[in-house]
Amino acid sequence: GKHWHYRLISHNPSLVLRKPQKLDPKRAKNFNQTVVADYFAQRKQLNDMYGGIPPEHDWNMDEKGIQMGGGRKGDGTKYFYNRKQKGSYRISDNNLELVTVIECISAAGVLMRPGSVKVCFLQSSAHIILLTSSSSISHTKTGWTNRGICEEWFNKTFIPESQVCRIDDRSVVLTLYGHDSHEQPVLQALAYKHSIIIYRLPSKTTHKLQP
Repeated sequence: GKHWHYRLISHNPSLVLRKPQKLDPKRAKNFNQTVVADYFAQRKQLNDMYGGIPPEHDWNMDEKGIQMGGGRKGDGTKYFYNRKQKGSYRISDNNLELVTVIECISAAGVLMRPGSVKVCFLQSSAHIILLTSSSSISHTKTGWTNRGICEEWFNKTFIPESQVCRIDDRSVVLTLYGHDSHEQPVLQALAYKHSIIIYRLPSKTTHKLQP
């Protein structure tokens, strides 16, 4: 009958009925045993090479794009309505403006000052950086991060805040996901100068390997 799946679940407690999350085919392909094993082998090699990276020196940075109005897709939240009511409506914001949030946290649980990138149509400058005591705010024409903003964040947020957290002279490790803005000579030079190792996650695996 039409309720067979409920009976299947009742006889198999390990099964659960859920809405699936969409997954890019490239992510499904790249997250495999060979890639994951190689990643952790290299992490162990890095750790052994530098005498054990302490949690206070081990950092992970990620960037998340958020649409101010929530985007065109619903978030899956359900609401109560009168059964006799024909239409089930909820007022929503159609603002599709993008904001990128930059987060960085250490394995010791220390959270750096967050950064955000907002849309701003300025002809005179590629980006603007506003620093406050609790966050850094940047502006681009798209709301996405770029090389200039990544350099500013690395130089004005990551370097000083990671140096404050150092407990000895062992290197600091920053794990990134490999965006174009992360792989530039300026960052490499700054990292070398301050004894920072930039480590890249395998391509298309952040949905599982991102700490």
